[in-house]
Amino acid sequence: MREEVLTQLALNTHPAKFARSMWSESLNDIVDADNGVDLASVAKLFANIDDKDLWEELFEIQGIDRPDVLTIKFKKPGDHSYTAIEELAHGQRCTAILVILLADGNTPVLVDQPEDALHAPWIEDYLVDRLRSLRGTRQYLFATRSPGIVVSGDAEQIVTMKATAGHGEVEAAGSLERHELNKLALDHLEGGPIPFKRRTSKLGVSVTPS
Repeated sequence: MREEVLTQLALNTHPAKFARSMWSESLNDIVDADNGVDLASVAKLFANIDDKDLWEELFEIQGIDRPDVLTIKFKKPGDHSYTAIEELAHGQRCTAILVILLADGNTPVLVDQPEDALHAPWIEDYLVDRLRSLRGTRQYLFATRSPGIVVSGDAEQIVTMKATAGHGEVEAAGSLERHELNKLALDHLEGGPIPFKRRTSKLGVSVTPS
């Protein structure tokens, strides 16, 4: 066959259609007079395939490799539609991935400062809710300064740390019900009682009484 005829056949004929027409000897199915693919050329190609016994190769080109693809969609707060994770902002994407991570498996999960990449409201709307619903199913360990994760997430065990000459030391460990732990958590999470009171005073006007 002329090279230009082969080129047009390759450009304008689907591999599956080409293979079926050869197997069934329905050569007219791939004739394309507008692009210069005539019956005589197709018949010559068919003869070459038969002479060289290329039927197995012809069979193989009908298969299409379609790898499995995982599509993740996330429902935003206040929106009943789902958005593909690739279209979310960075913080929203991190939240979605973390929620999925927490739901999969039963081995301990260790997360370092998730608040650095998470949208603050989403910590409350998704992460905290997820942590509460999964309580007792596996162990979650967070290195964090997020009040949402520690307080709203109702952490069962809190360990406060301090650095001394480049080495970490444990200050205290326990729950928020312990006065010493409560005070240390206030310092680490909120910067201490004074900034906490300032924020409470200034932002409290936006809190609607229940």
